[in-house]
Amino acid sequence: TFCYERNPTCVACSTARVELAVSPGETLHALIERMVDDARLRFKAPSIRAEGGLRGDTLYMRGPLEAATRANLELPMRELVRDGASLIVTDPALPVNTTVIVRFSS
Repeated sequence: TFCYERNPTCVACSTARVELAVSPGETLHALIERMVDDARLRFKAPSIRAEGGLRGDTLYMRGPLEAATRANLELPMRELVRDGASLIVTDPALPVNTTVIVRFSS
């Protein structure tokens, strides 16, 4: 038998937190596109909640809540979260939630 080991930086098999540098003026839509393109994350169709979001915790949800959260896509991140905020990302491509830490960059 083969012994599988967890990779501590793998978002699919660990509870690792991933830090992302985000421009405060970057829109949520641009951030989602960047996360989809990020090979570390492997997102396909992410939904995002924020712990202590400035406009509520649900930033963008696909499915039944998409219409209610779609307006957030065009808002800059500085209007949605504070620096250091934790984004909880769910994605049908991954078996577990991923925590992304927002670090505002200039």
